[in-house]
Amino acid sequence: MFRTGFKGFIIFLVFLITIHDKSMAANQDSLDYQTPVVEVVFCLDLSGSTNGLIDNVREQVWSIVNMIETATPKRKLRIGLVGFSRPSFGGQNNYVKTISKLTDDYDALVAEMWKIKPQIEKGDQFVSSALEAAGLNMNWSKSKDAVKVLFLIGNGRVDTGSPDYRSVVAAISENDVMLVPVYCLRERKSNEIEGWNQIGRIVNRPLETIWVLKRDPLIKPAKDEGRLAQWNRDLNRLLISYSKESKEFINAVITCDNKSMILHPVSYENRLYYRVSNHCLGNLKKWDLAAAELTSASDLLKYDMSLMEDSLQRRTINRIYDGIEKGNETKAAIIDKIKKQLPYERQLFYNSIVSKPEFESSFILEKVILKNIFNACKAKSISFPIE
Repeated sequence: MFRTGFKGFIIFLVFLITIHDKSMAANQDSLDYQTPVVEVVFCLDLSGSTNGLIDNVREQVWSIVNMIETATPKRKLRIGLVGFSRPSFGGQNNYVKTISKLTDDYDALVAEMWKIKPQIEKGDQFVSSALEAAGLNMNWSKSKDAVKVLFLIGNGRVDTGSPDYRSVVAAISENDVMLVPVYCLRERKSNEIEGWNQIGRIVNRPLETIWVLKRDPLIKPAKDEGRLAQWNRDLNRLLISYSKESKEFINAVITCDNKSMILHPVSYENRLYYRVSNHCLGNLKKWDLAAAELTSASDLLKYDMSLMEDSLQRRTINRIYDGIEKGNETKAAIIDKIKKQLPYERQLFYNSIVSKPEFESSFILEKVILKNIFNACKAKSISFPIE
């Protein structure tokens, strides 16, 4: 009898340890209580009825990043992404997928978003499961001063599946997450919008409505897009990878640049403004050999030459170092030209438009996103410089 009881105790103890380990693993990438942060999660309906929504959201990442970069006091920004209603996400997950946990690696996030096809066939929809993934199982910060905004964007019924969507919405609000429901309008009116209105009532926030792919850039683009794109390409030719991880990061940067060139000119300029920002250039110091702040050719000895591109492997370290030095002079000149075309005042003008009390969303996603993030920050005494 003692042995049976002891065996049962051991099994129970192992169970507790397992649960504890899983809990630790799930939360190990959550920020601590001290880190000042703004966190934005997109929970997107990626079914056939919202075709093109992923394109809409992908374009907005850079305008969010650029605005938060000017915040006072300074805040770290992290962005996460959950998709739902796609057959490829799997029935075992109720067709919900966490595409990215909250991260400040915006290039990797957007590069991943570019892999998602903008159009897809109709998928089954379980909004409560999507909200659980985005609102309750996301690696949100634990700081009381954190700004946490969750955009639920889509259409269709919200009352399918379990648990009840209303209980999930209430639980999210209790975690100090600002849930913003955004309904994608259809050509024909549907009673399904009442469920979305109900979410708004629970969180005490009016339902936002948009037309997918409707755009109205806040500012006019620069006069010479071709020259900016050429400088961008010249900048990327100077990037040097030195490992598998380095190559993956650099590929993500180049993907974001190249793909952004096919967007609206203002959206591309938002990306390029970030590309020459201190945040992006600071990240490149870790992954780009040319940005590694080498002091002499001997510093190259700590890198595995066999992992570099073939053309570099055939050169001496002195020749590589001289090439990097010359390339960095060229890079500094290119960055200076881009910044003159896209100056800091450009972002101040952006901020001034969003900060106006009369700023209306006009059924446009970019305006909905920036307006709500701006107001969420303002509620936490975060301000933005204006022109």
